[in-house]
Amino acid sequence: MESAKVMNLDKLINYYEDNIRRHGNDFKSLGWGSRATQEVRFEVLSQVAPLAKASVLDVGCGLGDLYEYLLTRFKELTYSGMDLVPAMVEAARARFPSVDFQVGNIMDGSLPPESHDYVLASGIFNRRVPEHEHFVQESIKAMYATCRKAVAFNMMSTRTQKQDKKEYHGDPGAFLDFCLDLGAGAILRHDYLPHDFTIYLYKEEQERI
Repeated sequence: MESAKVMNLDKLINYYEDNIRRHGNDFKSLGWGSRATQEVRFEVLSQVAPLAKASVLDVGCGLGDLYEYLLTRFKELTYSGMDLVPAMVEAARARFPSVDFQVGNIMDGSLPPESHDYVLASGIFNRRVPEHEHFVQESIKAMYATCRKAVAFNMMSTRTQKQDKKEYHGDPGAFLDFCLDLGAGAILRHDYLPHDFTIYLYKEEQERI
């Protein structure tokens, strides 16, 4: 089973490395349909809580686009980015040399528990891999262990008629239940794009807006 998980991650890495070779520093390298929808997702993720003066870990940081978005909106925010894809991290470091971008896997246990206030993830669950639901659940657990206050992640929804077999669409209600069982509180957002949802998962009730 362990070797299968590694193989699956390799396929994911190869997919994104091929994208960045073809598209370079562009939203297409990340598999997004447009810059506008990418920023809509960023806006919703950033509404998990007031992020000014907070520490944020961006899981699946890609080219550093979320950092660029947060930089102009939240004062004194401390940002770190992590991505499985070395080529993505290399490109992000080239764009923002002073920022902490690292190659890594949130599930490998290398990050200390509660090492960041907020852990955000945009688009990391979109590309389908074998045992995908297990992959998503274990990733959420790892992100929750790493945060002090809350996790925010997005996913494409089953509540849409248009689905690509290569992409994963999650059941928003099922993942809300999963998160409610895991944490002190959770909020489901399904109000910003017709095929997408975001969940905020909190450590403490008072962290919610």
